Amino acid sequence: MVRDDLLDFALAMFCCAVLALIAWGGMMMISGKSLGGALGERWAAEQGLSDQEKQWFRRQVVPDGAAKGGTCCSEADGTYAEEDIRGGHYWTRFTYKKWNYGISGYVDARSDWMPVPDEVIINENHHGAPVVWWWIPNGQDVKIRCYARGAGI
Repeated sequence: MVRDDLLDFALAMFCCAVLALIAWGGMMMISGKSLGGALGERWAAEQGLSDQEKQWFRRQVVPDGAAKGGTCCSEADGTYAEEDIRGGHYWTRFTYKKWNYGISGYVDARSDWMPVPDEVIINENHHGAPVVWWWIPNGQDVKIRCYARGAGI
């Protein structure tokens, strides 16, 4: 009898741990955390980024505003973007990964043209092409965390 009770208890604890991990994973997706990991590595490989370029992505920080000094994240969240200058301000559009509940996986999504907040602009860009670090806070629309300007138009 004691052995059966211990087995039932162990099984219950195991199930609770599994449910906690599932809930944590769901919260990470909903909370707007970066995709990171395999998607970032895949993007870096697709772009042919060298180790030096990956390090450049990882060293970038938010230059100003409320998040000043916070990390832009890494190559997992940075992607090349289109750039325009309108009325003296940068505008951008880009492709990002968005969760699709219908297929339970990520799909490519295209942003509309959006203004780049002045406080997130990084003036030093060794790549020449504009780079945007994006995020999706709490399931809202895509936002710009950091932006390394390109040559402009």
